[in-house]
Amino acid sequence: MALGFIDDVATVAVGNDLKATTGALRKYMERRGGAKEWSRTRNSRFEISKLNLINADPSLSRDDLGPSLVLTDGVVHPSKEAKFLGVWVDRKLGFKRHAEYIRKISPSELASTLQHSQYYCKYL
Repeated sequence: MALGFIDDVATVAVGNDLKATTGALRKYMERRGGAKEWSRTRNSRFEISKLNLINADPSLSRDDLGPSLVLTDGVVHPSKEAKFLGVWVDRKLGFKRHAEYIRKISPSELASTLQHSQYYCKYL
C-alpha cells in the first residue's frame, strides 16, 4: 500500500507490491482528467514540495522507505511518517508517533483535536 496526500486530500493505492501502488498514484496524478489536470483547471496547482508519500509495506527493512513517486514535474521521496489532519501516520501504520504526541499535549489541546476529528469523521 502507498499513501499520498496533498494538504487535506489523501489518496491511497493498494496493490501487490510498491511498484504497482506508486504506479497507481502516478497514474492518478498524471492521467487525462487526473489530479494534476483537475488542479490546473481550478487554478490550484499542486506544489511537489508539499506532497507526502508513505510506503506501508511490512517487508521493507528499517532503513528502506521504498520507491519514490516519479512525476513529470518532480519526485516525491517517501517518508517514515507524516501528519495528516492532525494525525501522525507512520509507514508501519502503528501510530506510535501519534500516541507519543497525544501523551504530551495539554487537555485543552486534546479536546480541540478530538473536536476536529469528529468534524472530519462525519464526512467519511
